[in-house]
Amino acid sequence: MQVFPSENQECLLEGLMRVFERIGGAPQQALADNMATAVAKVGKGVERELTDGFMRFMLHCRFGAEFCSPASGNEKGSVENKVGYMRRNILAPVPAVGDINASNEELFGRCEDGMGRLHCRHKKSIRELWEEERGHLLGLPANRHGAFRYESCKVDKYGFVSIDSSKHGVSPTLSGKIVQAKAYYDKAGLCHGHRLLGSHTRSCTKGSGSMDWRDYIEAIAHKPRAAENARFSSQLPELWQGHIKALDAKGKKSALLVPREIAADGSEAIADRVLGDAVRHGDVGASSILACYCIAANKQPGPKQLELPGHVPVLGYSPGLGVYGLLANGGGK
Repeated sequence: MQVFPSENQECLLEGLMRVFERIGGAPQQALADNMATAVAKVGKGVERELTDGFMRFMLHCRFGAEFCSPASGNEKGSVENKVGYMRRNILAPVPAVGDINASNEELFGRCEDGMGRLHCRHKKSIRELWEEERGHLLGLPANRHGAFRYESCKVDKYGFVSIDSSKHGVSPTLSGKIVQAKAYYDKAGLCHGHRLLGSHTRSCTKGSGSMDWRDYIEAIAHKPRAAENARFSSQLPELWQGHIKALDAKGKKSALLVPREIAADGSEAIADRVLGDAVRHGDVGASSILACYCIAANKQPGPKQLELPGHVPVLGYSPGLGVYGLLANGGGK
């Protein structure tokens, strides 16, 4: 048993992959529902048109699949019974899931703890029966299957793209452009051209989203009066939120570009410290804050000093000066 935040294909394939890795192989044949993440179209009888993602997963792990008749849970009664057993014995009371990876590891352990029970018909422990069947598993490929999908998304006028029911920020400068999303079960990487725009935590809650204040701070600097009400303002370092709020429009414009420069170097962790140093020195102007940043980050302000050699190099050139004698004697023209 594994838990995931959604029933999308990425969650399904990641869960199956984790189970196969835990048991040490893939089954030769799997029996499944006609779930939309695996079956694109139900045909006559046993005919099924599979989704591209599920077909690639089957080919990668080399197992076959059979699908039940529609609305025929009786064809997989043992599976339905096992679902009920899991609910009553492992999911009661309903657990609170924080870290999905930690919860799934705990679920694996609880499932394996129950392998000491005797099977109702065979009168052997489930562990013994499992060891007899383990040898029939198909070996897994050396390269792990990547459970993700590619999707092209259009950036709206606010600099957001939609993936399923959630929105993720890229930058207002890309408004109207098409970006590529590589969506995993837990994250989504966004690219434009050959440039990685960033990675966002994927949310399955309708209307939710994520953004990175670094993508928006330069655009909002051109409209400084909107800084306090911008979505990203609460993501700024804590001291900076109050500092920008206290400035007038002109001061906001220059101040907003300072944390952008600090973040460009990957130094967001010291942003509050830098502002605190500037306050203690009695000058919170943009140039003063940048100077404090250079000191805190041990960074040389301005262009790097040109390093000259300590001696004059020998050129190996000896000019003939005799021609100047002609000029002195009046022989030159």
